Amino acid sequence: MAAGEHSVNHRLAGVAMTPRPVTDLGTRLLLTLAVLALAAAAYLLMRRGWRRRARSQATLPPLPPPPAADGPALLDPLPGLYVGTTRAGDWLDRIAAQDLSARARGRLRLTATGVTVDRDGASTLFLPGPAIRDARVDSAHAGKVVGPGGVLVITWELGRSGPDGGALLDTGFRADHHDQHDVWVRALRHLATPATPGATTSATTSAATEVAP
Repeated sequence: MAAGEHSVNHRLAGVAMTPRPVTDLGTRLLLTLAVLALAAAAYLLMRRGWRRRARSQATLPPLPPPPAADGPALLDPLPGLYVGTTRAGDWLDRIAAQDLSARARGRLRLTATGVTVDRDGASTLFLPGPAIRDARVDSAHAGKVVGPGGVLVITWELGRSGPDGGALLDTGFRADHHDQHDVWVRALRHLATPATPGATTSATTSAATEVAP
């Protein structure tokens, strides 16, 4: 076979093996609509599940209002990220009710009256001093794995009326400077009191085995 003919056949074979891009406008439009439909279906399913979770948590006691006056600060304000609130002992059981679900930038303020969580774009969350049960440094919270020492978790009791006690919750906060987590744990444990007998918690303990990128 002549060199010229071999070269022509080689180029033709290369053209035949090269996948052709989708140039038909109708096909492109159908593919785009299919992707959008799948994304919309996934969003609706997630939203429906979140609403169902919020309805199931509607029996939680109302959140305590922030005090009119905080009193002297026990520590400097702690800037960082509000990670979320869960049932105590279960880092995946996020609370969707009462505006507790959304992550937001903010800061913690600690006074003798309790902990105030100022959240950007969300309502202020107040944890009364007598309601604080414990504090710890953890590696995951509210479905978010952040690595060792990455999140400050405050265990507190929502609602104490009646013999059955209230609901034990874990509120997570990821400070900009993680070395402050231990400082806050020590201070919070000075305020902490034992849980009310009968206070409800989760049977699942916190466990994180992966580290978020």
